[in-house]
Amino acid sequence: MTRVTEKTVCSWLSLIPIGIVWFGVIYFLAPHLVPLVEHYPQASQVFLKRSLIDCRPEPLEHLRYILTILLIPLLFVIFMTVYPHMKRLGNFGVNLVLLLQSLLLGFAVFLGIYQNRYVHAYFSGFYYINTAFCLGLFFLLRWGMRKGKLDFRRHFAASSFKSIVPIFILIYTAIRLLPSLFTDGNFSEAYGTVSYHLPFTMNEFAAVLNGRTPDVDFFPQYQTLTPYLLMPFFKVLGISITSYTAAMAFLSLFGFFLLFL
Repeated sequence: MTRVTEKTVCSWLSLIPIGIVWFGVIYFLAPHLVPLVEHYPQASQVFLKRSLIDCRPEPLEHLRYILTILLIPLLFVIFMTVYPHMKRLGNFGVNLVLLLQSLLLGFAVFLGIYQNRYVHAYFSGFYYINTAFCLGLFFLLRWGMRKGKLDFRRHFAASSFKSIVPIFILIYTAIRLLPSLFTDGNFSEAYGTVSYHLPFTMNEFAAVLNGRTPDVDFFPQYQTLTPYLLMPFFKVLGISITSYTAAMAFLSLFGFFLLFL
């Protein structure tokens, strides 16, 4: 087994201990680290008693989110550091990785079907057909490259081709992001899911811009540090539907472009 393959096996096998530790922290430890809203003495004076159950998960959900984004990368680094000192699993490890990949793929398909049928259909049937086609094309090209039937290396090696591809990707990504730009005048034409969710995300930037502090005098649902990153931008241009959607489109363009570098 090559060194690259060992690292790949190690990365996939890390899902097992990381998943176990993450599940234990999120579902057993986290509830003891944050008080429930219904336990606050003043809660009954602010909320109707029957509505407390709707407020109850918010601080806990926020803590679980923070623990997830901090804990998983940390556990991954620890596992990748410890694994080289452990006994290699050889072919058994490869088979275990294939099993994990199959389980994850099956679980993702199950969640997609369940979400679409019983929760909310965010995507049409064409989306799933398009996704299946793209995945099939990807695996077909991958199979052709492994079998030596397709050789893209000599084409990618050309300096002119290397300079054209990033420009093409940048333009294509920017065009695909244009529908995410809105103004105060045309926002009423946005999809219902966009017009419903935008106030929640945009108001968290407005809160920081107006002097609020996340996790101190308000609890954001979507982001905590990003409003500080974009504060200079919004202080100059002001925060509006136009400036906010433009900033989010730029961040998306920058993030997607980094994937191709």
